[in-house]
Amino acid sequence: MSAPRPVSAKSRREPSTAARQPHQVAPKTSPTRQWECMRTSTGSGPLTLAVCLDKPVTKQLVKDACILTPRWFTVKTEADVKAARWDVFPFPMIIKPTFEGSSKGIRLTSLVHNVPEAEAEAGRVINDYHQPAMVEEFIDGEELTVGVLGNSPAKVVGMMRVVPRQK
Repeated sequence: MSAPRPVSAKSRREPSTAARQPHQVAPKTSPTRQWECMRTSTGSGPLTLAVCLDKPVTKQLVKDACILTPRWFTVKTEADVKAARWDVFPFPMIIKPTFEGSSKGIRLTSLVHNVPEAEAEAGRVINDYHQPAMVEEFIDGEELTVGVLGNSPAKVVGMMRVVPRQK
């Protein structure tokens, strides 16, 4: 007797380069199997994925929960870049794609120290990724990624320190 076939195996899905919108992050399953797939999956559900890949939405939810987060704003177009108020918080700032994860789009040029660097980097993100650029107050310190499994109680399954390349 063979083992039962799994209904679905899914992992985090990210939209293609041409279409990076948070509503397109949801894993693709047939409507009749979607609930069963979500129930048996060890991955996050479509709403969680969509929220986590939309940095401004995630940051607003975190802020609304009274958790400190670096200040930010977004610029959507080249015109927005030129009209931006670059004095809303002090330099340095970090500029990154709005709908990416896993440091995708972060370059050595992402950390900016003045208005010309900020305008150039925001333009690069908008043009290269076809999505808004997130401009965020830079907080110096270590970056950690923590894998968590479950909810009640949640269990830490791994931790990793991200070490950036040096210029």
